[in-house]
Amino acid sequence: MWAIACIMGEITDGQPLFPGDDDFDQLCVIQKLIGPITPEQMKMHLTHPRFGGLQMPDVKKPKTLDAHYKGKMSEQALDFMKMILKMDPKQRLTAEQALKHPYFEGLDKIYGTNLDNRNSVPISSSRLNSAKESEIESLPNKDRASQPVPTDANQLLKSFAFQK
Repeated sequence: MWAIACIMGEITDGQPLFPGDDDFDQLCVIQKLIGPITPEQMKMHLTHPRFGGLQMPDVKKPKTLDAHYKGKMSEQALDFMKMILKMDPKQRLTAEQALKHPYFEGLDKIYGTNLDNRNSVPISSSRLNSAKESEIESLPNKDRASQPVPTDANQLLKSFAFQK
């Protein structure tokens, strides 16, 4: 789930969400944006032989995802991103919970899926065929960075070019 949020961030502004020169640097960048690691994670850090002697940054006031993506993504997209970027993995949305998030509202109309009755859609109906049948207009392949940022999952899907 964490990786999905990282991809969303990079799609939104063209920059890696958590750039880092190495594992430790990346962990520092993560904490500066979303807050300190959990006590359990800190214990693992302190006992890990690779990180011996390396101090975590003091992150009393992280930058926050809200500040980082203000005006760049919809409130629903930002809420979804925050729900899957919880520092404690036990607090993150599961894949099933994520699909029920309001950010994905309306996708069942495009793909014919029903999360409450998973057997309602035959396995043979692929997402690609569903996309072709639903008349999703694709953007030109060149210079997608100049296109407006999608505000919800439906717009995000429409921004991808589907090949016939």
